[in-house]
Amino acid sequence: MKGAGTDETAIINILARRTNYERQELCRSYKSLYKHLVVDTPYMLAKSLYYAMKGLGTNDRVLIEIFTTLWNDETRAVADAYKQVLKDKGIEESERSLVTDMKKEISGDYEYALMCLVQAERDEIPLLQLKAIPEKGINSIINHELAEADAKDLYASGVGTPYQLYLTSEIYFKMYGKTLLEHIESETSGDYRKLLVAILRYAIDRPGLIAEWLHDSMAGLGTKDYALMRLLITRSEIDLQDIMNSYESIYGKSLLNAVIDDTSGDYRRTLCVLLGETYNQ
Repeated sequence: MKGAGTDETAIINILARRTNYERQELCRSYKSLYKHLVVDTPYMLAKSLYYAMKGLGTNDRVLIEIFTTLWNDETRAVADAYKQVLKDKGIEESERSLVTDMKKEISGDYEYALMCLVQAERDEIPLLQLKAIPEKGINSIINHELAEADAKDLYASGVGTPYQLYLTSEIYFKMYGKTLLEHIESETSGDYRKLLVAILRYAIDRPGLIAEWLHDSMAGLGTKDYALMRLLITRSEIDLQDIMNSYESIYGKSLLNAVIDDTSGDYRRTLCVLLGETYNQ
């Protein structure tokens, strides 16, 4: 960037082809030299949450998309980052936090279910068990007795691992002849329904759900750029290839082509590199 003009291609290729950890290391080094502000994933998500609740009304879609996908440690990191966002916005009220701000915006069953996620109350799976999944299979981390009890009690408030909830859904269908998703859609409404459906679908078909979110971010007039960027960046090191496969299967068009058709300039080129391709037009 020094001198006349900026080599955007070099910047895009350097940043988009690095892991998030490598980007943060690069940013830390760069910031130490040039004092530019850079952010990590928890801060990015915290900032998205701040703007989702700022002003009149709440963008509940952002809240649902973010908290449905986080594990407990990630949720705690976002909550800590939210305090920094408030500080950066010049808000010095010590009593304010992610939880207090959210409780001002939501209520009822929706508040209860979302707070279960926000307060990091999901059951955790020990790291050693997660590492053993390829060898021992997914059943090695699932409590079958709890899943059956959960099915009987319609345990769909969001507390529990996605893996556990997946089996609960399977058992529920065998016991009652209808899917847990069908029950939720027929017995709940509004944002509460949207949250429960997202929690369940994330457990059953995570790539398909996120593919749908990506499609929605580009549907209609204009593009929800912040949603598109947030989803692509946060999934780029987790399951983006699976999401790309699901997107093409569902919509008959590749996610790459959808992004190319709906974006432009350096923004388009950066997203394409995140998707594993170089776009030079």
